[in-house]
Amino acid sequence: MTTTSSTSDVIKTTGLRKSFGEQVVLKDISFSLREKENLVVLGKSGSGKSVLIKCIVRLLVPDSGQIEVFGNDITSLDSEALNAMRKRIGFLFQSAALYDSMSVRQNLEFPLRRVKKMKDRKLITQKVEEVLLNVNLEDAIDKMPSQLSGGMKKRIGLARTLIMDPEIILYDEPTTGLDPISSIEICELINEIQKKYKSASIIITHDHNVVKITSTRLLMLREGVIHAEGKYEELKNSDDKWVQSFLN
Repeated sequence: MTTTSSTSDVIKTTGLRKSFGEQVVLKDISFSLREKENLVVLGKSGSGKSVLIKCIVRLLVPDSGQIEVFGNDITSLDSEALNAMRKRIGFLFQSAALYDSMSVRQNLEFPLRRVKKMKDRKLITQKVEEVLLNVNLEDAIDKMPSQLSGGMKKRIGLARTLIMDPEIILYDEPTTGLDPISSIEICELINEIQKKYKSASIIITHDHNVVKITSTRLLMLREGVIHAEGKYEELKNSDDKWVQSFLN
C-alpha cells in the first residue's frame, strides 16, 4: 500500500546516481520539489538535466538512490502503481510530441479517451475547449500540427499535459527553438498555469528568460552534481565565477 507524504515536498530525491556505461551522469543528487513552486534546473548540455526528470517518472531507472513522489518510493512501485502515479505527473517534451496525423482537437481528446477512459462527447469537448482557453489557442482547435508555429505547438503540447489535471508538471527545455518573443510568452504562460492549477513544476532549461521569469528556486547542475541552489537574485549576486557565468 502506498502512502502520501504529510510534508510540503511533492518530490524528494536522495543520493540519486545514474550512469551510462562508464559515463556517470548523475552523482549523488539530493533535492526536494515543494508544493506550488517552479524549480528551475540549469546547467550546460550533458550535465544530467533531462536524465534527472526521466528518472523521476522512471523512463530511466537510476543505478542507486531514492526518489519519492507524493511520499511514495517511485523506484519500488509495481507497473500498476507506477502508471497511477504517472497520471498525476505531466511531462512536456522539448518537441511538444504532437501526433502529426491528428488535429489539435484529436491530439487533446486522445489522452482523455485512452487514459481517462472518458466517453461522454460533451464532457470531452468541454475539457478540450477549457485547456485551449487556458493556453490562449481556442481558435486552433481544428488545425493540424503542420499549420502551427513553433510557439503554438509548445502551447498545444502544454494543453495536452494540462488536460490530465496533473499535480506536478515536468518541463524539458520548454523554449527550445523559439524566438525571443515566443520564449517570453511561454515563460509567462508557465507562471499563469502554476497559479491557476496550483501545480508544482520542475523546469529544465538553459534559457535565461526561463530562469528569470519562472523560477521560484534554482538548482544548478555541474558535471552531474548540484553545484549551487537558491533563489535567482541570491545566485545572481554570488561570488562563484561559474555561477556568475550563467546568470550575468
